[in-house]
Amino acid sequence: MKIIQINILANSRSTGRTTMELHNFLLERGEDSYVAYGIGEKTDDPHMFKITNKFGYFLHNTLAKITKREGCFSRFSTRKLVRWMKRIKPDVVHLRNLHESYVNYKILFKYLVEAKCKVVFTTHDFWFVTATCKIPKDDCDMKRCDECHHFKRNIFFNLKRYYEMKKNCFLLLNHLGIQCNSYFSESIIKKSFLANASSCVIYNWIDFSKFYYDYDKSIFGLNDNRPVVLVIWSALNESSYRFKFFIEIANTLHKKYNFVMVGSHSFSHDKYPFIHFLNSTNSVDLLRKYYSSADVFFNPSTMDTFGKVVAESLSCGTPAIVFNNQALPELVHDERYGVIIEPDNKEEAINAIEKVIEKGKGYYIDNCLKRSRELFDMDTNCSALLNFYNKIS
Repeated sequence: MKIIQINILANSRSTGRTTMELHNFLLERGEDSYVAYGIGEKTDDPHMFKITNKFGYFLHNTLAKITKREGCFSRFSTRKLVRWMKRIKPDVVHLRNLHESYVNYKILFKYLVEAKCKVVFTTHDFWFVTATCKIPKDDCDMKRCDECHHFKRNIFFNLKRYYEMKKNCFLLLNHLGIQCNSYFSESIIKKSFLANASSCVIYNWIDFSKFYYDYDKSIFGLNDNRPVVLVIWSALNESSYRFKFFIEIANTLHKKYNFVMVGSHSFSHDKYPFIHFLNSTNSVDLLRKYYSSADVFFNPSTMDTFGKVVAESLSCGTPAIVFNNQALPELVHDERYGVIIEPDNKEEAINAIEKVIEKGKGYYIDNCLKRSRELFDMDTNCSALLNFYNKIS
């Protein structure tokens, strides 16, 4: 079976690693696997295809910000991608993040319809079933996205026309399957215009040869031995709700615990002297030691269809504190693996951190490792996805 995955990244960050892990699994199983990716280093590997370059990505990103018409540019590079796909003649095309300024989805979908191949989506977010949102608001009517009252009007952009255009592209696909990476994701899909599409809940996986318990507290470069409260995000955005919430809790508890934030950022550390900042990294060895050496992983996120950082934390034996919304409660589940708190409840967050640290890391390590192996085994979940490819009709 010939399978092409399409994603913005390959081999970096969570979706890039997931893409390449599946690619390598498929090759090992004797499948003819390929990856088309938007940005990153070019490779001579005949099974890899880089779709755009820095200028094309910048131009698409700029035009998308001005017009709000994400996925409507990059015509030349997408036609080049289609020519490559026509040579391969895939049986399955697996789509991941399409909205990151690197592909023209109308041109791509025209080919997918004509090729009559199987098409699979993974719910890394919900851009493909909404007008413009990655995650719908709690009060959204998924069937009326073109009337969204959250959307800020733009003279360059007709929301209704854009939504109908996107919806029509998806509904024309002949053989569609959706990999819901959580039961939360499945519940959203069932409210959308793709409610009748074939779907299957398969959690994203973790490579346990890379993420395991590997304690080394010196990795943080701290001056004392206080317990560590950790969060890892690809980017630290000062204006985001989750960043502000983490900062408030850290400001309250920093005399008792070390608060460590890992992620790319451009602001001055001097603004937050009670936080120890570390730069974003694609080094799995560093990430593994960060997760393993923390006492608790605190992730006050409100935009998770799965929660890869939480799954990675559990896989390294570290309990997690998460909000009781979206997919994260599925991963933490109960107090053997961390604490689930109500969103925006600072007192509950403070109590949860103190409770986990008081119990001690030793209480959680084996529980978390067992949990991760039950839910995120790479061979099991990739095999389930391969079976799903075969079942799509």
